[in-house]
Amino acid sequence: MHNQRTKTIFKFSRWEWSRIQEDGANLVNAYGPGMTGLINIGSSCYMNSVIQGLLLVPDFCERFGGARALETLHSLPPNDVFKDFNAQLARLVSSMMSGDYALPDGPHNGIKPTQFKRVAGANHPEFQTAKQQDAEEYVRYIIEKISSNTPAGTPDPTLAFKFNKEERLQDVNTGSVRYTNQEETILSLPVPKLAMHPLPDQENRFTAEFGSCLASVFEPETLGERYQKTMRFKTFPDFLLVQLQRFTIDETNFQQKKLDVDIQVPEHLDLAAFRGHGLQDGEVAMPENEEVVALAPQPAVDENAVAQLEAMGFSRNASMKAVIETKNNGAEAAAEWLMSRLDDPTINDPPAAQVAGSGAGTSAHIDNESVATLEGFGFTRHEARYGLQKFNFDANRAAEWLFEHRDEVPQAAGEPAEAAPAAVAPRAVEMRDGNSTYQLVGFISHMGSSPHSGHYVAHLLRGDQWVLFNDEKVAYSQQPPKQLAYLYIYKRV
Repeated sequence: MHNQRTKTIFKFSRWEWSRIQEDGANLVNAYGPGMTGLINIGSSCYMNSVIQGLLLVPDFCERFGGARALETLHSLPPNDVFKDFNAQLARLVSSMMSGDYALPDGPHNGIKPTQFKRVAGANHPEFQTAKQQDAEEYVRYIIEKISSNTPAGTPDPTLAFKFNKEERLQDVNTGSVRYTNQEETILSLPVPKLAMHPLPDQENRFTAEFGSCLASVFEPETLGERYQKTMRFKTFPDFLLVQLQRFTIDETNFQQKKLDVDIQVPEHLDLAAFRGHGLQDGEVAMPENEEVVALAPQPAVDENAVAQLEAMGFSRNASMKAVIETKNNGAEAAAEWLMSRLDDPTINDPPAAQVAGSGAGTSAHIDNESVATLEGFGFTRHEARYGLQKFNFDANRAAEWLFEHRDEVPQAAGEPAEAAPAAVAPRAVEMRDGNSTYQLVGFISHMGSSPHSGHYVAHLLRGDQWVLFNDEKVAYSQQPPKQLAYLYIYKRV
């Protein structure tokens, strides 16, 4: 059985690589401005694909190409250009846009983005390495990097992607509601199991409608027994980035696996049905001082398995977390889960169901990304977790409260008092907004079993033709594999 599954995985992997790269097709090379390839400098295809995608956005081209690029480069002393992020991005983008490195029979076609990669990934634990990385994680990282390096008074090109999502929380007992807004960069869509249907004549391969994935995000979510949460768009960005969550956990061995599924992706989207409108006539606002605690049953824990893990040297928190995550499937499965996550800095934090202050039988669901965001403002980890719990895990409201009431956060149990670092207030951002109709103009595809391995390529719409950007190889696409992509780029029309 194992050998048969291995053969099946290998067959689909080989098919996936061939289909996404359009192997066997007589592709015609593309030349000229905007058709410049980026040479792979060692597992850099994730970065190459993302940068190519950013050039679809006029804001980026204007900020880092042409006359603006020259202004950036000439404003710095020569020795600083080599290590300045904006200067290196301007050099890269302006060279890609020029067409000088995309000439028929040109002697130096393609650009090595060596120095840009070094400067952009400096001090980052993953992106400074030569290892393959997740393109979705890099999109978030590079957009935040560009935004934080945009000088005051200069238009921020990343606003082309950013949008506000509106969360509506309703108390089902009283009917009262609370609306909150949260900044986002990517719309991440799961692939529901119920939406997947077998493909005829293709063993273990499935198909699903994009609309089913989209609808699953906007369906009401039940929080415990008392609250219901619904998400909508508060604003629509100029360019909408969509991620398809093609990676999941195999419940048989708790290892990451890739879904063998074709997503039927539309070229045109109308998201009008998913726009939020805030508090409506007849709705009663939830009191601002009402604390929301989403009660959920405490998950059962196999104490015998926990004890065995503690005997191996793992902390109680880590042991309980592993047993819960592996669904009480024994100490061996839990130990394997722990061994694969030894580099997780939160592994010894309390399980979500036992976050300090949440009380017995509550589930806090504090995600590490929200904690990291608040830590970036200068708050301690304890303060960040306290604020998130206090405001139903809403990072924006937690930040606002912490800036005003930081001294009201109780000291963490067992920790000595320490001087808190000064918090830095985030720059106010006014989101763009417009109509809700979009056209597909690009997508980034992944080949391999993990987003941190394998290979990435981009397909981008240039005029009325799709172009394949496979590192330094740039050619007109014949059959763009839209159904296999990992990240999609939609442009408002």
